[in-house]
Amino acid sequence: MSNERIAIRPIPKQGESLTSYLLRSANLNKYDIKDLWKKAHIGSEHALRSNQYFRLDFDYTMVDHRKLGNLLGLSRVEVQSLTLYNLHSKFLEDPYQDFDRATVMNNAFHKKSRNYCPECIKRDVFFKLIWQVKDIEICIEHNMILLSECQYCNREFNYQDDLESFKICTHSESERSFTTSQAYILNSDIRERQLKLYQRWEFLLDPNRKLSQTIGQLSLEQSLAVKVLYLGQNQSHKYDRKAIKHISISIIKNLVSLVRGVSCVKKIDWKQLFIILDACNMSIEEFSVLKVPSVYVNNIYKSKEKQKPGQCLASWCSSFGESKQIILINNRIEPRKTKVRYNYYYICNDCFMKYGYHTETSAWLNIDNKIQIIIKVQKLTSEGFTRCQILRNIGTNMYRISEIVGYLAYRHLLKEEILSKYVPHSIPEDIIQYFKQLDCDSHTYPETRYRKAQALFGWSVIEYSYYYANTDVQEYFLYKISDLKKPLKKYKDLNIRVEKVLKEMAKTNENVSISKIAKVLGCSEKLLQSRGLVSKIGQSKEQQMLMNGIQEERELYKLSKSLVNALDVSQTATSQSIYKRIGRNRDYIKKYYPDLLNFIRHSVSAHNYELKKSIVERNRFLIREAIKKVEKKNNAVNISAVAREMNYTHIFVKGYRLLKNLIEEEISNYHSHRLLNDESRSY
Repeated sequence: MSNERIAIRPIPKQGESLTSYLLRSANLNKYDIKDLWKKAHIGSEHALRSNQYFRLDFDYTMVDHRKLGNLLGLSRVEVQSLTLYNLHSKFLEDPYQDFDRATVMNNAFHKKSRNYCPECIKRDVFFKLIWQVKDIEICIEHNMILLSECQYCNREFNYQDDLESFKICTHSESERSFTTSQAYILNSDIRERQLKLYQRWEFLLDPNRKLSQTIGQLSLEQSLAVKVLYLGQNQSHKYDRKAIKHISISIIKNLVSLVRGVSCVKKIDWKQLFIILDACNMSIEEFSVLKVPSVYVNNIYKSKEKQKPGQCLASWCSSFGESKQIILINNRIEPRKTKVRYNYYYICNDCFMKYGYHTETSAWLNIDNKIQIIIKVQKLTSEGFTRCQILRNIGTNMYRISEIVGYLAYRHLLKEEILSKYVPHSIPEDIIQYFKQLDCDSHTYPETRYRKAQALFGWSVIEYSYYYANTDVQEYFLYKISDLKKPLKKYKDLNIRVEKVLKEMAKTNENVSISKIAKVLGCSEKLLQSRGLVSKIGQSKEQQMLMNGIQEERELYKLSKSLVNALDVSQTATSQSIYKRIGRNRDYIKKYYPDLLNFIRHSVSAHNYELKKSIVERNRFLIREAIKKVEKKNNAVNISAVAREMNYTHIFVKGYRLLKNLIEEEISNYHSHRLLNDESRSY
């Protein structure tokens, strides 16, 4: 094959996949499709050995499209247009850079089997990329269900099957008659749904169409996010997250963060697009030309104004009715246990009650309604109720009740005769140092804090609750960094940490996998994927597999050579015995180490040839000795006499054919030699 360009270069068909085009080109030029693949392959040899031909259509990073284009007489863009690059480029600015995210979209396609329309194949044997979409079940042109099996023997067609296998069934040994194929009758609803899906996927796989123009200075991903948010809000000109329908709240937050440039955990894909198109009854063509007003985009960027703090609502607080001691808390996110979101929350620096503005009513409220609970506990305690009785009356957590009673005792908000029950006999100095050892924060469950304190210091519930209410302790927890901070911050050095883990695994030769690295780093596999680290891990894994393969091949070569050298010179050898001794079967060696397979075969053949040669020479010597003995007995020298002298009574049996021929040859040599001697005597 020419290194530059093949001889016969067919024109790509409309909607054809790359594997289909390569199969046609290879068939016309009498080549194997793998020969074309090898010419432009990028990466390890393992991918070539795996025979995963579907990756040519889906994974455009494993082929040099410029080199393949030169070979096929096509431009790089024309080669890319035969792959899923068309789909990925509709949603991603740079599909090569963001390939890990792009591969998630590949789940929409069949990879193992090849789908086809019998009528289309009858007319022209090539395969459309759109036929591999899982949701596409019929051929719109012929109103027929797409098949993935032979109509005669029900064998499933694989991606690597040759074009000829779609014409002739090797099992039935007859040409397939596509004219007898039944056109399936589908109801109008099914056809309408399939037609809508077909039009959408045809648009997404068309290299000449764009899903969206960029909006202002925004990237393609940001522009798509804006359009989906705008459409989900029924094309309102003012951004309002609560008014967006058909999209989950988590996806909305991620899309807004993407537009604002804060993070890019989630981007628009075909699934989310189809959901919003169905909900709004809009075609994909209409979506592509949809214009978003600049006022809507600017409104997304508009940050919420921080409101001035309200007044302290705790009647026992020295700052009651005032706002001078109310401070804004920025270093933590308030848990939403009551399903009420507070954009910002505040704390009174005197009584440590938490406040915030309700997002719907804009009312200044005490978070968790703790003031009312404290007032109830104070009243019941003053009436002589025990903590267990208070618990049954109010219905909250026992340890939370104890903390509130400790709070009341510390601030002398209980009657004198009751106060003594809840005040410890001694108070440790520098109480903050004790709580620092607990490794907790203000959002830790009360029972967890108490059990740690009990285990470390032996405190009772009363002692712990009183100490926890200490002003210095409350201030310590107020400014202590909480575990409820945004989780992405603790992973800001994730890229460096992944590299360190990969280096350690390379040193110890531990198998690299995404799940193992996620476990070591204490994060999820999705986080690694969202940070674009999966490709790095994949490259490291391929490199490790390549190095392990090279090392294994060396060891197998060394072992095979030693086994060949140790073969018994008096016995016939078999390749199977070598495979068994090195612990690898023939198929494994053929698949991964074909050169080693050839070495074993040639070595065994050479050994058996030498053995056969030595056996022949030994038999010749024995035959000559037998001829001499027959001659001494003055018997006629013939095959039977020589064979009997060698203890072979049935020399003309089929199994002794080679020995009989050898005896016949030596007798002929004997008579020739004797004749020459007689002639020399006559002279």
